[in-house]
Amino acid sequence: MQKYSLNGKWHGEFTMPTLSNNSVPEKKFFEGLVPGCAHTDLLRNKQISNYMLDYQAEDSKFIEQSQFTYSRTFCLEKIHPRTLLTFECLDTFCDIFVNGQKVGYADNMFISHTFDITKHVRIGENTLRVEFHTISEMTEGLSEYAAAFTSERLHVRRMQCTFGWDWVDRFLTYGIQGNVTLCFPNETELKSIFVATTAINADTACLQTEVEFENVSPDNDAICIQTIYAPSGKEIWRSETAVAEKLIIDHVTITDPLLWYPNGMGDQPLYCFTVCIMDGTTIISEKSTLFGIRTIQVIEVADTPGSPNYLYCQERQKMPCFSENDKNTSFYGFTIMVNGKKVFCQGACWVPCEPFPSAATEQKYQQLLSTTKAGGFNFLRVWGGGIYESDLFYSECDRLGIMVAQDFMMACGHYPEHEKTFQQHIASEAEEVIRRLRNHPSLVLWIGDNENGAGGSMTTKDYPGRKTALDTVQPILHRLDYLRRFIPTSPYGGSLFAASTTGICHLTFYINSMFEYFRDSELLDYYSKMSDYSLSRFSMEMPVLGAPALSSLKRFLSNPYDFEAMEFHTKNNPCPPLDTFPIFMVMTVLAEKLFGRFTDAEDRLTKMQYLQYDWVRFTMDLYRRNRDYASGLLYWMFNDCWTAAGWALVDYYGTPKAGYYGFKNAVRPLVASVSKEKDRYAVSVVNDQYEDQMVYAELFIQLDDRCIPIYEKQVLINQNAVSCIWNSSLEETEKINALTENGGLLICELRDMSENVLHRAFWVSKRIQDLHLPKSKYEIIELAETYVKIKANTFILALVLDGKCVFEDNYFMMRPDEEKTILFQKDKSVSDVDITIRAYNPCF
Repeated sequence: MQKYSLNGKWHGEFTMPTLSNNSVPEKKFFEGLVPGCAHTDLLRNKQISNYMLDYQAEDSKFIEQSQFTYSRTFCLEKIHPRTLLTFECLDTFCDIFVNGQKVGYADNMFISHTFDITKHVRIGENTLRVEFHTISEMTEGLSEYAAAFTSERLHVRRMQCTFGWDWVDRFLTYGIQGNVTLCFPNETELKSIFVATTAINADTACLQTEVEFENVSPDNDAICIQTIYAPSGKEIWRSETAVAEKLIIDHVTITDPLLWYPNGMGDQPLYCFTVCIMDGTTIISEKSTLFGIRTIQVIEVADTPGSPNYLYCQERQKMPCFSENDKNTSFYGFTIMVNGKKVFCQGACWVPCEPFPSAATEQKYQQLLSTTKAGGFNFLRVWGGGIYESDLFYSECDRLGIMVAQDFMMACGHYPEHEKTFQQHIASEAEEVIRRLRNHPSLVLWIGDNENGAGGSMTTKDYPGRKTALDTVQPILHRLDYLRRFIPTSPYGGSLFAASTTGICHLTFYINSMFEYFRDSELLDYYSKMSDYSLSRFSMEMPVLGAPALSSLKRFLSNPYDFEAMEFHTKNNPCPPLDTFPIFMVMTVLAEKLFGRFTDAEDRLTKMQYLQYDWVRFTMDLYRRNRDYASGLLYWMFNDCWTAAGWALVDYYGTPKAGYYGFKNAVRPLVASVSKEKDRYAVSVVNDQYEDQMVYAELFIQLDDRCIPIYEKQVLINQNAVSCIWNSSLEETEKINALTENGGLLICELRDMSENVLHRAFWVSKRIQDLHLPKSKYEIIELAETYVKIKANTFILALVLDGKCVFEDNYFMMRPDEEKTILFQKDKSVSDVDITIRAYNPCF
């Protein structure tokens, strides 16, 4: 197929909304770029202020009520038998005109739109015009349905979160957000190609290939040539077939296959599958795709009645915050296996990295996704209130070993699923996105929606989302990608789907009860409450709050310590109790109650940052040491869509926040865990590696400037297991209780046989503000272009490094006289090294 790009400069114009019936609409003009949209074009043309800064998002609100038009000309040297005009992403309601004649209409940004314009084009200059309709115009008078934040979005097939969410402002824009192409197809044309792993044996892998044609000319003499290349580039399979049908299926056996594994479990070798349609010596159509050889299974084994897991589930479903949504009489987990090996899924939810898809650059995708691999992530969930991501996103996940759960784009609402037009939209999206994504080895799960059906169960005939998931999406998946597991909604499993004792849970669903606890108590039993709240079989959403780095705040706030402006960038959820106890206040109150009275603005910011580190290190530790019960933990959320200040682990600029470093530290292959259960203390070691490890374990209490030993031993840790290496005696328990009640911090340090520190874990009796630690002192020994070397003169609970950098480690503990070298990579916008260091210790 011949193609001609229509990307680049377009002429843009818009009509401002009138202020009164007597007003004359004001028309303005600008230079547009395709791909692009109203917001990015007007910002580039200096017709609006930067919506990322301070309160300036308010200044561009007029855009959603304005009428936008984009136009350009193109030239044709001849008239082709067929001329197609394809738009990759139109946002959202618009009419398309060629030479003044309407050729089509679009109303869904999630699918491409192709129009046959053969009868409308001419030799020489042609005009192309796209006229957008406002969302308010197109949703006026439509039925209202229940929804989070705003309800008109349920009728609009575009990114839902930018209607306004609790981490991004309202950005309703108009524009041509994807590529525009003129296409001149052949009579025989490929539609899609697919290769899937059906089985893996001791020394072979069985694959199935599918070649699907858009059309097949009855008079063609074409030959379909299929080739598979090994990761080395060597050809390992080839097939030639006459093109007579619209679908060609082949079965392939690969000897000595190189298997694709998630990050931390093995390598990510990628094979190449190419399909070329030849008519004699002429190539008339061709496609290629990279793929990985691997199998995915989901294991859901019921707990044996009377077993520890079964009894724990019975206790859990009686807890006040869970009892209303847990009616289960049997319980089971949700474990993902790759190539027959169990995987503990550790990751986060991914949201669009820009409020406008056209603004997301390759560099930003690569930067963010490389950060996941470096941080020990092996799983991302593409959340259903965003977009079906770019091809680059999934290709990078393939390369880096990041498993992906893919939502269909519906979130937090009762969609108009009994309307025929809505189901047609979803069917079109499913057909297109499944074909586009199914070759990616990183894609392990399809999910019908986000939280629409949380209050349902499989015995409920009409829970929100059921018709869409099971009537519309499931049959298409069964036809196009039946080997992957489909989850109708998330959360999902048992009765009700929101239950935490069975299947997939969203702990965001229960966070309101914890908000009330944060507000109304002094948090003296905080970690005990967090243990009760946090543990589930597989959490697709674990909420976690924390402030961004000071260096990032300086990039979007005129005064980085303007906490009112920071609250504007945090946003809020209007549901109780957040209607009276907003998210920013939650973050503030929790940080001060846990870590102590704020002494100044810098201290306040440090504690609001460390809040996220502490939450992540505690909850991930809880899940990993209980991995016989729990098999996955994903945080809400990984990245930001805007210059927000609340939920994400990595901010809008790609700078990791404290929670990212808490995650990275907690998911090391070998970690210690200190816990207190049934009034006795225990030390466990989690070993994710597939070989035994000899380590030196030291348990001690830090109190003021004293280090009080409790336990020391060299121990052998079994491979791929959780090993309890120590339980306290009655005498040891009494000693630890006395010391920790008086402000001591119980710490376990793991070292290898060369005395290198592998991990440190700690346990707090009440609150961190109640600890008695020395006033922190440190010195910078050396600061270079790519590293900083620091020496601790006293014990330091959290050393905080700040700058436009991605640090190898941050918010880490240091012992007296310890020296540590931290590598870092500067942001490309920075020429000189500019790093600040703060140390946090509760000190009395």
